[in-house]
Amino acid sequence: MQGMKLRVANASLRRIYPDAIGANATPVSFGKVDLALQQGVVEGQENPITIIDSNKFYEVQNFVARTDHITSSVVSVFGGLMWAKLSADEQELFT
Repeated sequence: MQGMKLRVANASLRRIYPDAIGANATPVSFGKVDLALQQGVVEGQENPITIIDSNKFYEVQNFVARTDHITSSVVSVFGGLMWAKLSADEQELFT
């Protein structure tokens, strides 16, 4: 992927992977991905398979590479009353 123009969301965290593999991270708004692929503004895009499928990006790109380089995380948010009901050990676990 050295030098490949790869569409990324306009967020600094989304540039880490393309930069690490030598791709040319190119910020393009999501609504313009299809057009950017068609016009060659970018040569590839970074999205989950479900997004590629539901937005029919397969109509304007020929290949898919599954890299698993992005993982999801879960953030737990507690209000003061709920937090107060937790034991000290539970609070430490979440902290």
